[in-house]
Amino acid sequence: MRKALSVLLVLLMASALLLTSCNGGKPVETTPETTKQAEISQELLDNAADMVYTFNKPGENNQVSSSFTLPSKLIDQEGFDLDVNWTVEGGNGLASIADSSEENKVLIKVDPYADKDTEFTVKGNVVGNGLTSKEITFKYVIKQYEIANWAYWAENTKDAAMNVRGVIVAKYPYAPDYKNTGVFIQDLDGEHGYFGYRLKCDSQEEYDTKLAIGNVIVISGTTSIYNGFREMGAGCTYSLVYDGSEIKKAEVKKIPLDDMFKPETNLVSALDQYQGVICTLTGAKITKIEWVKNTFETFEEAGDGRVTVTVSKNGVDFSLFLSTSCTFTVAELKEEYSKLGVGYTVDIEGPMAWNNEPQIYPCVGGITVTSTDISDEEKLANEIAAVSIPENTNADLTVDLPAQGATYDAVKFDWKLDPADSAKIENGKLVITLGSGIEELKLTLTATCGSLSETKEYKVVVMPANLTQEEIVNALYKLEKGKALPGTFTLKGKITKIDTAYSEQYGNITVTIVVGDMADKPVQCFRMKGEGAPDLKVGDVITVTGVLKRYNDTFEFDANCTLDKIENGSGEAETQPAETEPAETEPPKDDSVEKLLKAAYALDKGKALDGTHTLSGTITRVNTPYDAGYQNVTVTIVCDGLDQYPIQCFRMKGEGADKVKVGDKITVEGKIKKYTDGTVEFDAGCTLKSIDFVAEGTNIKYNTPEEIVKALYALDKGDSLPGNPYRLTGKVTSITEAYTEEHKNISFVIVVEGLADYPVTVYRIKGEGVENIKVDDTVTIEGNLIHYYNANRNESVYEFTTGATLIK
Repeated sequence: MRKALSVLLVLLMASALLLTSCNGGKPVETTPETTKQAEISQELLDNAADMVYTFNKPGENNQVSSSFTLPSKLIDQEGFDLDVNWTVEGGNGLASIADSSEENKVLIKVDPYADKDTEFTVKGNVVGNGLTSKEITFKYVIKQYEIANWAYWAENTKDAAMNVRGVIVAKYPYAPDYKNTGVFIQDLDGEHGYFGYRLKCDSQEEYDTKLAIGNVIVISGTTSIYNGFREMGAGCTYSLVYDGSEIKKAEVKKIPLDDMFKPETNLVSALDQYQGVICTLTGAKITKIEWVKNTFETFEEAGDGRVTVTVSKNGVDFSLFLSTSCTFTVAELKEEYSKLGVGYTVDIEGPMAWNNEPQIYPCVGGITVTSTDISDEEKLANEIAAVSIPENTNADLTVDLPAQGATYDAVKFDWKLDPADSAKIENGKLVITLGSGIEELKLTLTATCGSLSETKEYKVVVMPANLTQEEIVNALYKLEKGKALPGTFTLKGKITKIDTAYSEQYGNITVTIVVGDMADKPVQCFRMKGEGAPDLKVGDVITVTGVLKRYNDTFEFDANCTLDKIENGSGEAETQPAETEPAETEPPKDDSVEKLLKAAYALDKGKALDGTHTLSGTITRVNTPYDAGYQNVTVTIVCDGLDQYPIQCFRMKGEGADKVKVGDKITVEGKIKKYTDGTVEFDAGCTLKSIDFVAEGTNIKYNTPEEIVKALYALDKGDSLPGNPYRLTGKVTSITEAYTEEHKNISFVIVVEGLADYPVTVYRIKGEGVENIKVDDTVTIEGNLIHYYNANRNESVYEFTTGATLIK
């Protein structure tokens, strides 16, 4: 290069002499700048281009999956600054040139979400002093992105990383404080859908344009399941799909549901595949309208009002969950649905969501009233069904007694009350005053419409606060199945049976007691917790506090009742036994910690304790996985010996937050509050101060069938059994969902030998031989065990969830 420059200088000097002679002997004026520019040679530019190529050429397979930079200027090349010009060819709009935030760089912007393998070429030249280098050519391939299909999504509904693609069919409002939203997308074939929960979105403008209805996007994240609804979990992200240089758009296919509404159809199973899909239902009749009590502090501001409308078609009931979260303000919602009436016939359109059962969110197409013409008989039935009278109370109470129907003024109401000590009808209200004993009120409604008349009786049990032990037990035994006495009660009785041995892991025990001489009316204390519970034995007299209910034919204190006092032996002693050294597995309670937690649990919703506090506890659940973008994680901990007071650490930050897992003991500092849904928590931004990690690979695993089943029944609502999967052998006692050729699955209940009180549901199992399963068969099942809870029905199901395998 130096030699070439020397030759060039000699030539330039000769040219200068020639110019001088052609100019009458006068020399041509030159400056250092023009001389320097004249020294840039083609060889210099070509050599610089070779260097650019060598240091920036693509890898072996030419694949790219993200944007990258190339130099736009070369500094001090043989003393010169040189520019590099670039162009992009091909790429179907997925590759383009943009400004870079890096100095002397240009950005080659790449969108990795290609429907198919897409090639593009980047061409460049080094330029200077009017000269251009030889062309630099780079060829790249954007590989077709791996997109999960619906079958994979449905089988991997929890904690699986994946990408799903579809057209935006509905979305929640933008949340500027959290920079996220919720988005429904539908497969391009229109048969399946997905939901992105708290999808990241940086601005309102981005929400309005890039997340517009009709745009095709890819959602990336980790799967989650909430009340049966499959979704991409909080913190998921999206990328636009491009068609040429434009954002790809698609028409929305709507799935008609009319033919599925038959008494013999299992709607839960039939509608499962349509989660997130826009569905329509025509000619449905409204049977119930119910506003859902709102727990959000900023109800009016957020516009998050909700109302549930129940409709019926061909004798099949179905719920619509109407929410301002899609398009309506609170005022608009109230106006829109004040036009609806029980008995009206309507057409519905909206995305299919899930709340333990399928529901339509008609926030896109809405509800269209097609008929308000119903008979007097229907008006009567509908208005009577809409009347709500409490079944029991343990407090002074006033209940409105309407004089006419809520929807139809033609329906008139007349109320009568049988003589009662604790109640009277006054100015259109039922006024209840607590007395000294249990009283059952009899309230009679006579409803008329035109020439028609119908009566209905309502019973209200009035429970005073100072009931005797005998009165409490007798009241418990009068309950209907699934009902509970109002409030909490305390009973003292002798243990006659240890139903379930004390669980070290869950810190609870189940026993049966007899109060006084009421041996014919035993009371079970289900999953009772409290100091001394591990040492209980038959014959001990204990005092227990909790909610009393009837579960099928078992009369019991409900789960998490509290052991208040123990009297060993016959119960003659009136004092507690001397304190003993607690077992290592259950450290003694710290009074100050217990007082702090009790104070937190006593808070009103939305209120917080003064100041900041520090607590140490063991992680029992990772509620929301670590978010690398926001650098936080949400977990639940329990402090030693205080399992009845779990506390959530919401969006916890700090060194090691990305590594915490169930079983780790952590110390957390922050402000403690009770959220509006009743959750007691360290507020957002709490700090992880220290971690005592459990050893990697340390897993809880149950061995015997009895251990497995009883541990399953000890799970909290919605939790999975640690150590999954498990294998159980049992006898089939009932078929809950018959085998169908369409879905090729079956659901049934098994009982493991010796554990008749602990039935296990096998939910929608597939595979060879499942079509032949019948009652009394003995089967072996392997899969994941969970405590599934249906909030609408207040029902717990202990089950092998979907994906279990029939072994034999």
